[in-house]
Amino acid sequence: MRLLADVREHGELAAIRPSFDGEQIMAILDVPAGPLVGRTYKFLLELRPDRGPLDEAEARAALLEWWATQPR
Repeated sequence: MRLLADVREHGELAAIRPSFDGEQIMAILDVPAGPLVGRTYKFLLELRPDRGPLDEAEARAALLEWWATQPR
């Protein structure tokens, strides 16, 4: 969380935004709006500090790999 505080202080929050927004997550996973989308967004946000910015194909692959392990 300290990373987020530091980034916010420096006005660079856009640099750590996930590769997909909620609408894109819903389309990729074919799910309705709800808590699952928030959980998925959080997963994508947590990828950024470890893996840096991902291109669309990398982000989609990581998302689908994670999704395959999630309870529904």
